[in-house]
Amino acid sequence: MNPNIKLVVMLRDPVQRALSRFMEQKFLTFGPCHKEVQNETFEGYVAKELDRLKRCRETAAGYGSQQGQAQQPPPAGWGAGYDLGAWMTAQCAAQSNILGWSMYDVFLENYLAHFRQEQVLVLYTDDLAAEPLTAIRRVEAFLGVAAGNYSFEELGLVYNSRGCYSWQCAKKKVEVRGLSVAGGGGSGPSIPLGDGGNGDGGGLHHHHHQQQQQQQQQDQQPQPRDGPFLQAVSQLVELYRPHMQRLFAWADQGRIAPPPPVWRGRYDIS
Repeated sequence: MNPNIKLVVMLRDPVQRALSRFMEQKFLTFGPCHKEVQNETFEGYVAKELDRLKRCRETAAGYGSQQGQAQQPPPAGWGAGYDLGAWMTAQCAAQSNILGWSMYDVFLENYLAHFRQEQVLVLYTDDLAAEPLTAIRRVEAFLGVAAGNYSFEELGLVYNSRGCYSWQCAKKKVEVRGLSVAGGGGSGPSIPLGDGGNGDGGGLHHHHHQQQQQQQQQDQQPQPRDGPFLQAVSQLVELYRPHMQRLFAWADQGRIAPPPPVWRGRYDIS
């Protein structure tokens, strides 16, 4: 790998990403996780996967050192300070495509351990959705390329959104359907789970009539407001909280750009 490479990392709210990935993989019949989730509800899948992750991480913990993350040691990575337990814990997350990949610090730590700080730019989809041109200008400046000319219409397009998983399929922001579980009569966090101007699929090609048919099926499904769904969201908030704490700690140290302030409240980061 080029030692002078520049890396751009775009992070999304971890619960949003997990839900979006789950819905995408149910939609895409040829997706890598489709068979795993095709007959699952989100809450049912979360319960099973959290149990698997717990057992995997408990096994990994038996091979690690006693140094706690609260001490905030310098980032370590494969070949840069990982002990066996940390490596095994990272593998637990890596093998959990839907839930584990939202443990951003596990993967970002590896990059921070191997590349200089000025080679890694961390951005957030909240900022991209709110101020797309500002985010693009930051990337251009980071890469040292000339600023491009973008029309207002281009900046307002959303690619790879829910029900439109293709880089060939663009929607206006007002056309992107969000999914919100804020409110309702139950307990648990109030977290908007919309697409946030960003989807999780790759450059996938679909026939338009297939998209329309499956979109209609999704529209007929009731929107989750309470009960098991919110309980699953609360469990994921607990799962991701320590990982969010590390991101905010790195931001405080100047290693990465600060996460969106709203994340601090969502994940109860002091």
